[in-house]
Amino acid sequence: MKKIFTLISMAFVAMSVNAQETTQVFSVGNGDFNTTDKAQGIQVKVGDKACANVVILSSPYPDDEYQFDSYDATTQKNVYDTTNPIAPWTLQDIENQYLSNIVSDFTKRLDGKGNPFLTDNFEWEYDSDKKRMKLKDCNTTNTVFTAGGDKLPVRGMYIKATPIVDGKLKVGVRIGNGGHPFYVIPVESSSTTFNPLAPTEFTEVKGYFNNNGWNSGADKTPFTLTMPESYIIQDQDVTYTEYAGTPDEKVTTAKPTKQAFLGTIEFNVKSGVTYWIFSPKSQIGFYGFVYAYDQAAFDAADPLPTPEVPTAIEAVKDVQPKADGAIYNLAGQKVDKSFKGIVLKNGKKVVIK
Repeated sequence: MKKIFTLISMAFVAMSVNAQETTQVFSVGNGDFNTTDKAQGIQVKVGDKACANVVILSSPYPDDEYQFDSYDATTQKNVYDTTNPIAPWTLQDIENQYLSNIVSDFTKRLDGKGNPFLTDNFEWEYDSDKKRMKLKDCNTTNTVFTAGGDKLPVRGMYIKATPIVDGKLKVGVRIGNGGHPFYVIPVESSSTTFNPLAPTEFTEVKGYFNNNGWNSGADKTPFTLTMPESYIIQDQDVTYTEYAGTPDEKVTTAKPTKQAFLGTIEFNVKSGVTYWIFSPKSQIGFYGFVYAYDQAAFDAADPLPTPEVPTAIEAVKDVQPKADGAIYNLAGQKVDKSFKGIVLKNGKKVVIK
């Protein structure tokens, strides 16, 4: 089978498989994404024509935007060094000797920050141990995606991909511990409610579980899996080689419940549909895409519009604590109403006699 490689913009690799099908590989390892932009919109082009739009978003929580500097007891606010922002993505090049066994270009990964919440609600409370404001549990102050709902994430870590024509999209991901579901949500312009892509639309799931160094055997052969009805990839039996600290090996069949998953997930895609990719209660790591499509359909298709990039995210330097009536002394320590002297209440100085 003849393969023709063409160098194009954004280090994209075009591989002509035959007269009908073309496969495009778009990856972090090839430098197609960066670690500095929270929101990135990329047009994956073949020559001057885009074959897919890709948008990725990483929205760190408000206490993870900048380096913490100090706590101002007078204003009851944390002070951050806004000249020293924390990168919204973490670039990883570990574990990739495994995933590159499946797609050779998947050599680096971007780990996003922030769960993909449907809301943007953050409440602060005083941490008497650290003597600073801290966020309340974000999972209790925000809501998450549920199948059949009418809302999609407004922040956190998610990916959107819009193909120009029908085909197959393979995404390289790392899904963290905890047994979280992995969703692909097809969204059309007329959509008013949103449901995950049916498990039957997933054509290939391959990868590794972190039961034992990511591999299912000494040769690092990935598991061949399916997409369960639960959308929890760890929710299926696998056979793996267990090491007990000796040269002896033990073959074990078990569910890798709550173990991290590292692999590729392929699914059918249609033109005119945008696919939202995320884990509703967790962040995922992102390696890139492989997009397979019919070349004749691509040549005949109308151009894709420029992708819309979300505008995130609040600046932590302006975040105020919630006015909850709590009383603090000038050292920032919480006190009760029996305290006498100057105190801070709802960000204002008050004298208690």
